[in-house]
Amino acid sequence: MKKEKELSTPPDFKGLIIYWFDLQYQSSPNWIKRPLKILFFGLSPDIPTNFSNFFRNTKDKKAFFWIWAITFFFCFVVNFILSAQNNTLYGIDPNRLYFLQDWADLLEYTILCPTHVAIASLLIVEVFRGISDLNEFNESLRSKEQLDILSNNEPEYYRSFNIPATLFISFLISTVATISFMKESLDINNYAKYFWYIEHITPNGEQILGSFGLYYTFLNFALGYIVVFAVLMYLRIFVVSIQIGNSLSKIEATSKLQFNDLKKGLAPFINGYLYAKILALLYMLNWYTWQWSNPRNSINVLAFGLALLLCGVFIISIPRYFIQLKWYQLTIRQANFKRKNSLIVYEDIRPKKIIYIVGAIDFLFGITFITSLLDYLSSNFLR
Repeated sequence: MKKEKELSTPPDFKGLIIYWFDLQYQSSPNWIKRPLKILFFGLSPDIPTNFSNFFRNTKDKKAFFWIWAITFFFCFVVNFILSAQNNTLYGIDPNRLYFLQDWADLLEYTILCPTHVAIASLLIVEVFRGISDLNEFNESLRSKEQLDILSNNEPEYYRSFNIPATLFISFLISTVATISFMKESLDINNYAKYFWYIEHITPNGEQILGSFGLYYTFLNFALGYIVVFAVLMYLRIFVVSIQIGNSLSKIEATSKLQFNDLKKGLAPFINGYLYAKILALLYMLNWYTWQWSNPRNSINVLAFGLALLLCGVFIISIPRYFIQLKWYQLTIRQANFKRKNSLIVYEDIRPKKIIYIVGAIDFLFGITFITSLLDYLSSNFLR
């Protein structure tokens, strides 16, 4: 028994972490498990089947192009025009950061923001389109006996917010984040120069936003709103994928489920996972360019970087590692049942192409994080 338990631990560091957390969770009392389930189900939106049908024929490349173009127009073109009207497009005032001198926002508004909004939108579409397929695949893994046990015990499913409630939660989160960001941006103690979206400055140094500043504020709110909604949508396939892992852990050793069937059933999750990884990288690059403005004593910058590190490196990948762990343990049970002594391979549910893409993303993510962290420390503590 001890030998079987040792063999069921995955030969992968992150997989071992998931294995340890899974052991702790399984041994936890129900008064701990139940609130966690309610929290995750509550925050992950309940998606009706008709939404899946509506987005099923969406052309991803065409949607990406149009969303990118529209975002570019509102981020760069409109700000360019308003800066010209407000005489903050370019100038010689040493206390003012002009639009064409703000390399951070120029890079963000021409490349990063249009791209991350387009990727976030594709992530939302993928969740809408694929969630019903993931649910059906999860049900197909369960035997009638398992379903009977679920119906007689504590329910595995809990009430989730509907789409309007999720949109409202996204509104609240984005509003709080925008207010905090703008409050820091208008504090002369945090930035050495006045930004280009400030309409004018009073003799006592007070910064007045005006209509231009209000547009800039709303733009940041809208950009944040889309991404927060995408994150909450990803949480839905996160939860369903964990359920798929749980279903794998209850499959009998006599099951004829093949690894290719598992990969095919998980296709919507893998697509959403890839979009989430790309989105995390784009925001890490955004965090890197944020340092170019030399923020001082910024809680937002520090919190944003730490949240990106936690989500980009670990949280996004939790369902993948959990499913791979449960599949690995299933193959061990099958080998023991068949009395085979062959080597059990710890398999990756991702296609090779996505493995290479995500490997490159993780490398760039790590380099960007280290560089950004050094810039933040040098500008705040080493001057």
